[in-house]
Amino acid sequence: MRQYKVVAQCYVPVGPGYRYKMPGQIVSLDDEDAAELEGYITPVEGVQLLNTPAKTKGVQQLNTPAKAKKDKSAAKEAEEVSDAGEPDAAAQRDSAEGVA
Repeated sequence: MRQYKVVAQCYVPVGPGYRYKMPGQIVSLDDEDAAELEGYITPVEGVQLLNTPAKTKGVQQLNTPAKAKKDKSAAKEAEEVSDAGEPDAAAQRDSAEGVA
């Protein structure tokens, strides 16, 4: 069985019956069935399965471990920044009660 990409809507033989397929879907067919659907399908080579990482050459992937470490360290530094010059709400409330 080979894999084909549906280029025009059609019914494709699946088991004992037929299934409706829309353009862009990938189907597996015998050579005999594929010959019957000539014009509706095109052969596909190297189909990538869903939920598998893409195999790219020369392209940096966005979620690499090095980038994740940088993002985490930047977030940690942002959390450590404090406003030491401004009193918090509790300190302001305490000082207001003491003045009155």
